[in-house]
Amino acid sequence: MSSENFEKVVLEELKALKTGQSKLEKDIVSLKAGQENLEGKIGGLEGKIGGLEDKIGGLEGKIDGMERDIASLKAGQENLEGKIDGLEGKIDAIGNKLDDIEAKNANRHLQIESKLNALIEDNKSIHEILGEHEVSIRTLRRRPV
Repeated sequence: MSSENFEKVVLEELKALKTGQSKLEKDIVSLKAGQENLEGKIGGLEGKIGGLEDKIGGLEGKIDGMERDIASLKAGQENLEGKIDGLEGKIDAIGNKLDDIEAKNANRHLQIESKLNALIEDNKSIHEILGEHEVSIRTLRRRPV
């Protein structure tokens, strides 16, 4: 090859290399811009993640508070159930006492009724012995006017 041809080939290759280098430089600039854009978006995402972490921390605190409240409510419910059980026992005892009183009252009622019937019969006998007229006079004498 002649030196001119060699120089042409070398020049063409240099031009091709410069064109390639120029392309690479443009690509590098484009990649850097894309990288900066991604870094900006990542920074925004990190901020949003930090905000979400704060919200999650707040929610965890609220959940812990709710769990304590639920435990307190359960304890209160158990306390009320115990009191209700105690009241049910007392109500049953009162019911039993009422049943006893009713039985005694029924027995006394029968006794009073039988004594009253006996008095009525005795009163009829007294009326027959003394006479209706005499009983009425004595009853009127006892009443104050």
